[in-house]
This record gives sequence, C-alpha cells and structure tokens, in this order.
Amino acid sequence: MGMWQKAKLVLREPTVFFSHLRTKEKGVRDAFKFYAIFSLVGIILTILVHPLNTAIWKGIFFPMAEALSSTSTGQMAVTQIINYVLGLPFSFVMAGILHVWILIWSGREPYSKTYQLSVYSATPYFLFGWIPILGSLVFIYWLVLIIIGTQHVQRIPKTKSMLMYILPIALLILFLIAVFGWAFMTQLPLM
Repeated sequence: MGMWQKAKLVLREPTVFFSHLRTKEKGVRDAFKFYAIFSLVGIILTILVHPLNTAIWKGIFFPMAEALSSTSTGQMAVTQIINYVLGLPFSFVMAGILHVWILIWSGREPYSKTYQLSVYSATPYFLFGWIPILGSLVFIYWLVLIIIGTQHVQRIPKTKSMLMYILPIALLILFLIAVFGWAFMTQLPLM
C-alpha cells in the first residue's frame, strides 16, 4: 500500500487501518519513511502559509501582534528545518516514552508496533496542522486516532485505551487551571 493510501485510510477508516497494522507491517522502516515524508510536507506547507497564518493570528490576538510580526518567514523556515532534522531521531524517543506508557497499561506488542502507532496517528498533524486555526483542532482527531490505534495495535480494551490518554490530559488541564488560578488570585489586591 502506498503512503497516500495509508494516509487516507488512517484518516477515513482508522479502525480498519490499525486492525491490519498489527499483522501486516513489520519493523519501523515503512513508518519512519512515512514520518520523514509527511512531516516534511507539513513543514513545507507551514512555511508557505506563515504570512497568512501570522495575519490571521494578528487579527485574533491584536495585543500580541508585535511579537507575531517579529518572526520573518525566513526565520520561521530555518526554525522549521531545524525542527524537522531534530524531529527525525526524536520520533523514536517519543515512541519509546509512549511504549513505556503502553506497557504500564498492559500493552502486548513490541516497540516497533508502538512506533508505527505513534507515527500513523500523527497523520492529521502532518496534513492539517499547518492550516490556520484548524491546526489547533487537529489535536482532538489525533486523540481519537491514538485511542483507536492503541485498542487495535496493542490489544488494550477500549475503555482502558481511552483512560490512558484522557486521564493525563485531564490532570494536566486541572493542574494548569490551578496554576493560572493561583497566579490570578495572587495578583488581586486584598480588600
């Protein structure tokens, strides 16, 4: 199956894709090629849309307009290229961290399956993460894909797959609310 067919299947029929992934694809080679090509596509699109993205965000967050306009497209392109080069080996590290988390939750498959899961579930980021505003919403679809993928690739039950990702996110949100709430409260004058 070609890379574009894989991407379409991941996005349109993730249950079918991840169900077959556990038995059809061996090792990390194909997944790494997918990562290298699709993350590069995402970076190129991010660089191309940077001026439009900056204009949109300036319109939404006017007070931050000065900070947004200080980054030129050239500077952003250099940053994105560095991110790409560092992202290639870092994809293995992130999959390793994910693999430890999956093992804690009783995952059954080897690291290579976790790497594949990590890469293919990131497909929405590669293809749509560069689109202004919509890119922020891609996280939700990534979450759906990684839950479905974990369920089928690592053979972890659906409820457990949901909990293992939603629980840390909920705890992080509560922590951030507490930190920002505390910061806000300490800035208020006492009466």
